[in-house]
Amino acid sequence: MNTRLTIDAIDVSILHVPPRRPIATALGSYDGIRLVVVEVSTEQGADGQGWTTIIGTGNAAPAVKAFIEEMYVPFVIGRDVGEFRAIWEELYRRGMSIGRKGVAMYALAALDIALWDCFTRALDVPIHRFLGQAIPSIPVYGAGYWMGDSIDDLQQEAADHMAMGLCGVKLKIGGAHRIADDLARIDAVKEVIDPSSYLLVDANQSYDPLTAERLAHQLAERGVFWFEEPLLADSISDYARLTAKSPIPIASGENEYSRYGFRDLIEFRAVDILQPDVHRVGGITEFMRIATLAETFNMPLSPHTALELQTQLGVACNKTTMLEMFDWYGSGFWTEELDLRDGRAYPSSSAGIGIRIGEDALRDYRVTR
Repeated sequence: MNTRLTIDAIDVSILHVPPRRPIATALGSYDGIRLVVVEVSTEQGADGQGWTTIIGTGNAAPAVKAFIEEMYVPFVIGRDVGEFRAIWEELYRRGMSIGRKGVAMYALAALDIALWDCFTRALDVPIHRFLGQAIPSIPVYGAGYWMGDSIDDLQQEAADHMAMGLCGVKLKIGGAHRIADDLARIDAVKEVIDPSSYLLVDANQSYDPLTAERLAHQLAERGVFWFEEPLLADSISDYARLTAKSPIPIASGENEYSRYGFRDLIEFRAVDILQPDVHRVGGITEFMRIATLAETFNMPLSPHTALELQTQLGVACNKTTMLEMFDWYGSGFWTEELDLRDGRAYPSSSAGIGIRIGEDALRDYRVTR
């Protein structure tokens, strides 16, 4: 394709998807999932869609939307979609003095994904083929197991995930309760899952270093495979000390926002498993740089959330080990269903990013804030 794809319009909207059941972690309770969606069109008729998923307490979506519209859109109109890497670098620098983490990177992600989608759709090629497919499919584990769920709820969810053939499950632990409660939740789920399945736990930054070290040994005794985000994400030195002492792998990275943060995690041997989130690292452009770091340093990669998009990117990295699946969206939300067979996710064969948000969902879940 030699034709220039000139961006002539960008639409930004917010979707609010209410929770299908109560969502709570050690960080708090959430009123649902918000997505900031970017739709790019060109003078030549090509179009693309990108989105960023915002999970957390409060409502940061209007700030992300405003950042895109005020800081990025005026700079991008008239540019060639094929310059997506140059555009990423220039937009990243425009936001450096305001926020190299958080809102600026969420905003950049939505736009970057839309540009990649537009470009590869114009080429009529799936994005994983454009990137170069490294592996055919990726094992999937079931996530959820929210704080506040009863033991019966936890066991039923685990049974459902085992029936789907998933490779494992991941429980939420931590928060304002006793460690004994965490261990009781783990023991209850362990009764239900297949002995060969992975048992994972996610503490959402809720422990201090000494408590995390003590708990890591108790988790090892129960056959837990990894201990995710036990400490404050910004304290890389604490992670390095814990990782050196822990009898089980430490996983983290969902709250890093660039390749530089992941470089530090690797250089200081702060974690065993890298967990980049494509929406927090500024989109596909930066995600693939992080994937290259994982390959270079022989680090397992287990991307955070966004299974519908992460499958397409994950198969383009030979260090991708597992993906996580949340039950957030009902049927019909996406333009096509995820190809999930025998507990493994297979990439979409559709052009561009493949699985997109459907027109009905864009209409039904759209909000002004």
